[in-house]
Order: sequence, then C-alpha cells, then structure tokens
Amino acid sequence: MCVEPNMNNLEHLRAVAARLSLQDVARPVCPRCGTGRLDLIEERPHAIYGALGVTWKTLKCDAADCGAVTVE
Repeated sequence: MCVEPNMNNLEHLRAVAARLSLQDVARPVCPRCGTGRLDLIEERPHAIYGALGVTWKTLKCDAADCGAVTVE
C-alpha cells in the first residue's frame, strides 16, 4: 500500500474509493441478468488473430443469483 506522507487516513480512503468506483463503471453489465457486473476470469490470445493483439476474454457475472459465464 502506497500512502503519501501528507495524506491523512480519510483522504487516503477517499482516493481509494474514487479509484474503485472508476473500476466498477468500466466493468460491463451482465447481458443475462442485467444487474450484475462482469469480472474478468481469464484472458488469452485469440487462436487465429492473437498475433494482431486480439484476445478471448472469459467473464463471470458477480450477481449471486446469476453467475453466468460469457466469452467474448
């Protein structure tokens, strides 16, 4: 954990919360349930287009009642 010397604990918590909220917005919504967010489980190069930077992403819904797995 990297804390700047001038930051007090409350400022540090606010900075961490701001970073986490940005990460949550970047996570796509589950296409199956529409309420959960998709967590990245695995990312690997595409079998054919991997040399061009294309990847396969395996995503899993974080909603307890869904848990759907999506590959894109």
